[in-house]
Amino acid sequence: MKPAPIPSDEEERLNKLRSYGVLDTEAEASFDRITRIVAESLDVPISLVSLVDESRQWFKSRYGLDAEETPRELAFCAHAIHSDDLFCVTNAKDDDRFHDNPLVSGGPNIRFYAGVPLVTSDGFRLGTLCAIDDKARDISEDHRQLLIDLANLVVDELELKKTRRELSEEIALRDRFFSIIAHDLKSPLSSLLGLSHFLSVMSEKLTKEKMAEIAGNVHMSGMRVLALVENLLEWAQLQTEKDQVSPEIIPVSSLLDECLGLIQNLAHQKKSNCLRKNVTLISMQTRT
Repeated sequence: MKPAPIPSDEEERLNKLRSYGVLDTEAEASFDRITRIVAESLDVPISLVSLVDESRQWFKSRYGLDAEETPRELAFCAHAIHSDDLFCVTNAKDDDRFHDNPLVSGGPNIRFYAGVPLVTSDGFRLGTLCAIDDKARDISEDHRQLLIDLANLVVDELELKKTRRELSEEIALRDRFFSIIAHDLKSPLSSLLGLSHFLSVMSEKLTKEKMAEIAGNVHMSGMRVLALVENLLEWAQLQTEKDQVSPEIIPVSSLLDECLGLIQNLAHQKKSNCLRKNVTLISMQTRT
């Protein structure tokens, strides 16, 4: 028995495979339909959607086979992922690579194997769509083309699932983002409304000093709202231009100054001496 060599791009290939989030997931009708079509069309007892990871071939769909996976060193599919086209073994008993393979000498008694690599758009071979028989045979040109077409369909389905998952994660992230923005906007807006109402009711009874203090608080709340809105607009612009964004090095001290400035304004607005002292202490520590 001759185990398949490790592909030269193995690390990148495995990373690509993991990015689909499909390993060890439940069976799905979309893949099971494809293996059933292969088995019925080629009149073989076994058809598999096989994905090859570090140590095994794992079956996303299996027709006519109970095992969920087999060791990689025994896998015909580990050989097939080195092929650019259909990989075919007409009689495994006569093939030096497989004649003493336990999957040949014992169940499922493989004799015929035909597998087409599942190749991503950027050229990574994740596994195969394969047909297996316990009788030696060859494959017709029509069946060869059918396997190739259905293997492309498997890849399309994997890509579709990946896109749906990424879109769902992005939507969840955006929902959380907007929830945080709404919360952060609500606080200064509530302060603005409360202070403006207070001014409208009590303006005649307030001293100039108190009026100036309240006006200052109104101004700070307004600036917080403005800053949040500007950040939101900047984020929206980045989303539309993210393919054109270039990384930029920003000094940590500048970010700290900006953050501490916001906290100081909040401390002043809330008249928190404790918070102001802590901010001053943090500011001194970041300078040393």
